[in-house]
Amino acid sequence: MSAAGVPLRLILAGVLTLIGVGAFGLTFVEADSALWVLAIPLIGTGAGVGVLNGVMDGAAVTSVPKASAGMAAGMFNTIRLAAESLASVVVVALVASFVHTRLADASLPSDLNAATAADELAAGDVKQLSAQFPDQVPALARAHAAAFHQVMWISVVLAAVSVVSVLVLLRRQDSKR
Repeated sequence: MSAAGVPLRLILAGVLTLIGVGAFGLTFVEADSALWVLAIPLIGTGAGVGVLNGVMDGAAVTSVPKASAGMAAGMFNTIRLAAESLASVVVVALVASFVHTRLADASLPSDLNAATAADELAAGDVKQLSAQFPDQVPALARAHAAAFHQVMWISVVLAAVSVVSVLVLLRRQDSKR
């Protein structure tokens, strides 16, 4: 697309939109959703992230002298991986926090600690919870799904803000050329 003359800001806005649409699609996923309900938004989000990484890596390499291209690629990938790691931790922490809030307001058995259950749900460790509290599985699944949906809505908003930012900030750069 870039070789065909499509401006970088439009490519970036497009892939960020694809990521946001994927996150929006994930707001409809429930514990008992069909696989395609999960697969379609994940494919869209994955494609958006993959293209975004390629575009940004290319931009990092082409923005420096050829002698420094390897260093630029290394720096970009180091920062990208650190940001992805941090983002993963933030997502899990948000899901755990939102699940905890929901479970704290629910009527749970006295031997089911809301904080522990939230941590286990956010980490995906549901076997022990399901075995110990089989009658609570529907409530736990609803709390987790609602928390996940909240995080996806935050992602949708962040993607929308990013699209607008890219279009506005890079338009100024295009006008200087």
